[in-house]
Amino acid sequence: MSSEPLPNDPDVSVDELLRRVRQEVERRRLGVRMRGAAAPVVVDEQTTASWRAMSEALVAAEPSATVGMRLPPMSEMRGWKRRIAVPVARVILRAAQLVTRDQIGFNRLVLDLLRMLASTSQDRLTVTAGQVDALTDGVAQALAQSSAVSELLDAGARAASELRALRESVGGLEDRYTRIEAGLADLQRLLEQRRADEDVRRAEQARSLSSIDRRVTLLTETPRPAPEPGAAVPVAARAEERLPDTFYLSFEDRFRGARDDVKARLAVYLPIVTDAGAGTATCPVLDVGCGRGELLEVLGAAGLVARGIDVNHAMVAESRALGLDVTAGDALAYLRALPDASLGAVTGLHVIEHLAFADVIELLDQCARVLQPGGVAIFETPNPQNVLVGSCQFYIDPSHQRPLHPETMAFVAAQRGLTRVRILPLHPVEDGRRIDEDSPAARLLNEYLFGPQDFALVGYRA
Repeated sequence: MSSEPLPNDPDVSVDELLRRVRQEVERRRLGVRMRGAAAPVVVDEQTTASWRAMSEALVAAEPSATVGMRLPPMSEMRGWKRRIAVPVARVILRAAQLVTRDQIGFNRLVLDLLRMLASTSQDRLTVTAGQVDALTDGVAQALAQSSAVSELLDAGARAASELRALRESVGGLEDRYTRIEAGLADLQRLLEQRRADEDVRRAEQARSLSSIDRRVTLLTETPRPAPEPGAAVPVAARAEERLPDTFYLSFEDRFRGARDDVKARLAVYLPIVTDAGAGTATCPVLDVGCGRGELLEVLGAAGLVARGIDVNHAMVAESRALGLDVTAGDALAYLRALPDASLGAVTGLHVIEHLAFADVIELLDQCARVLQPGGVAIFETPNPQNVLVGSCQFYIDPSHQRPLHPETMAFVAAQRGLTRVRILPLHPVEDGRRIDEDSPAARLLNEYLFGPQDFALVGYRA
């Protein structure tokens, strides 16, 4: 009779299975007669019950016979722990199979033989004691090797645990490194902000010292003496301008506007200068009558090479305090001394309205000579086509000579050799002052009263 197999019982230990097998073998030895050849084993009810118990033990031993073929379930591990443990266990399992592959085959053979013996009918069951000993020794060897594989798996589990601990340590170091990097970035931003604040503070100090110097000079300076009869009169030294330099600088501060506002308006000239290829070491920009140096600051901030000249020593000192390249002197005399085709651009902002008309013509002649081919000349001046400017605002500055009409300036520039001459309208009155009505009279009033307050003459050397 074959015994009915019991469910797989994970609580049956390897030692218990071996103990049962050895106990059954020893009991059978007591009833066996051997004289060279094997004697039949007597099977009684007690023997049948014993074999049934052994069959149950074999069913329980089935999982241990194939140990090392599959990964342990590791059901308690989840998430990243399982993702780390599974690859490590696979590596250890593959290494263990080098040892257990043949043994597993032997284990299965032993179990099949024992299972066959357990299921054979009692009246046909015959086995020798020597065979039982051999089978018992094979089972013991298989179980011993299964124990070795279990030790390898335990070692793999310990290695996985150490790997997890190492990963956690590395993760902690990465977190510390990230925090250090963030701290260094914050420190760098703080240092940059402090440098920027320091630059602003120094610039403010320079302007403040320059203002104090102007006030002191204003109290101590005497007007320039009138030129000797028959002597050459510099362009910026007409009789009506023989005032202390600090006077006109203070006048500019009062009526020209805030420095930042002026620089924002002057940004319109950057594309004109760069499109002409000016602003390089070989094609520099010269700003005549550079005043407080706003245009030079705008050009320098854009990385362009530019220098200025002005007759007003107070303005020159203030510009130099800002690190600008400015020379004190007469603009026309400075241009006369320059070689032909030595500049990329000549600019003059609110300069030509201070000159006699003959000097304006000579200024354009000098531009046509000193500009390189393709170089540009730019001169900004009040627009008399705006009636309020031409009849009122123009005369706020006592050093102004006379308004210059845009059509007149375009004609003179072309007549003196500049090409591609154009007029650029600038700075219309803000919309809040314009007449919000679409009628012929409103359009006419908006054009003559609230149109562009300035214009720029732009011309190029052929």
